[in-house]
Amino acid sequence: YGETLPWDLKDDNGKPIDDLPVVYVSRRDAIRFAGFIGMRLPTETEWTRAARGDGTNVWPWGQKKDLGDKFSEQVLGLMKLENNRDRMLKPVGTVEFNAGPFGHVDMTGQVWQFVSGTGFGPITGQKVFGEEWKLVQKDKNGSALKDIPAWKDDRFLVKGGSYLSSGDPVQLQIDCRFPVQDSEVLESVGLRLAKSL
Repeated sequence: YGETLPWDLKDDNGKPIDDLPVVYVSRRDAIRFAGFIGMRLPTETEWTRAARGDGTNVWPWGQKKDLGDKFSEQVLGLMKLENNRDRMLKPVGTVEFNAGPFGHVDMTGQVWQFVSGTGFGPITGQKVFGEEWKLVQKDKNGSALKDIPAWKDDRFLVKGGSYLSSGDPVQLQIDCRFPVQDSEVLESVGLRLAKSL
């Protein structure tokens, strides 16, 4: 409803920002806003399905046969993240490459997005993770990893990576998640809304 507001949304230089994603919002405020308009945050499963579709790909573009399910410098160009001057918030939906297989815009490479649920732990659960960790420790290269990730039950998840993720592209993988505190606000974290049918 931004166009109905009685004031212009502009940055410090007078440039309109009403078509940019909302950032610097806490998870707590995102939940309140969603509830106020009769919506909610997507679950991690819903977000993942919107980004991956029906496939098993690791990267959001993994179903595009010409690129394959891997990262390349070409992808940064397609995401409009190749140059430093392009690594900024962009108007919603303007980077077609960042759309999910069902048409959801800006699934990755724009802003991290809150998902509902609590706790930062292994996606597959502690038992499966523990078994896999033992296997990794037996591997010559894997044994270099000495510390188990710091799982925290009091954290909340964001997904999708952001315009700041070009320097660490693993953040753009569909299953990548980042823990944040309930009241934390960051320049590259925003929200996506969902609605139960």
